[in-house]
Amino acid sequence: MALNFLSLLHFTLVIAIAQARTLFLEDVTGAYVAFQTWNPCSNGSLEFEFKTTEKIGLLMYTQTSGRDFIELTIQDGKLVFKIFLESFTSFPYTVKDDRTITDNRFHKINILFARNHLLFKVDDRSIQVLKVESPSEVHPSSKFNRVYFGGLPSSFELKLYKLANIASFFADKLKGTIKNIFFSQCGRLKRAPKITGKHAAKEDEKDFCLVHNPCKNGGRCYSMDNSSLCECKSTRYTGKSCEIGRR
Repeated sequence: MALNFLSLLHFTLVIAIAQARTLFLEDVTGAYVAFQTWNPCSNGSLEFEFKTTEKIGLLMYTQTSGRDFIELTIQDGKLVFKIFLESFTSFPYTVKDDRTITDNRFHKINILFARNHLLFKVDDRSIQVLKVESPSEVHPSSKFNRVYFGGLPSSFELKLYKLANIASFFADKLKGTIKNIFFSQCGRLKRAPKITGKHAAKEDEKDFCLVHNPCKNGGRCYSMDNSSLCECKSTRYTGKSCEIGRR
């Protein structure tokens, strides 16, 4: 259902941040959560997991200070990836995944700038969105500003001119669960991003990575349904909790 300026944006969104927190967004006007800037350069990435039963809604949105933007929506139960990079495309480019993902099971999303091409990954499937001839590299014109999940702040209503894709403000809001959000800045190690803004959000004290993070020596903690999982690839350690030194 399309929204107008006076519409109430009702939804409940649960966001689990690995090694950080779980946020519950209540059923109130303008609920959202925003994370720090993301600067992928030509070799960075953004990944997260989500589950929902909703057939339509805004999943993620981010833009640069210019006109570049990335939008992820769910339409008719399927993911739609829309991107505009002013230096490489003359109009927004849209890719629609043909699989239904509104099965209330977690699906992993990865947006990957990989030198001369841009990949959009859904679970075990990779979709090449954009490719340029080497030695050219695909990258945004500047860093992406805040990364929003679930919706955009109602404050944008009075400054729509600042949005690279105005339609994102009027998109239906998402009811679902998002967790394990990680950014790679310019190819550096993936890190859980900081929350920079939220409305009507409260912290869930039962998140496994928040209550008892078992990962040692810089291992990344992934929040699972009933436990946590440590990823040790980026460390010099191995073992269930990244506690054993590699030889």
